[in-house]
Amino acid sequence: METKKTVLFVTHSIEEALFLSERVAVMSARPGRIRLVTSVPVDRPRTQASRQDPAFVSLAKDLWASLKSEWQENKQNAVAKNNGDKGD
Repeated sequence: METKKTVLFVTHSIEEALFLSERVAVMSARPGRIRLVTSVPVDRPRTQASRQDPAFVSLAKDLWASLKSEWQENKQNAVAKNNGDKGD
């Protein structure tokens, strides 16, 4: 008997999210907001070999790229703040 259930799984690992989920929501840093929701187009059941699937690899790269600009901005802000705190 199949039942329809929804599970919210939180992880910092893009690969883990892709492996376990049908859909992935990417959140922003502070304030935490949903930036992106995407479906995972990899057949079930997933095995370790699924991680080599071109769709899996491509989506992982795309999700990393979607986070890169925010990560770089946060890093630059932290550096600027640290430089300002030195009293130069």
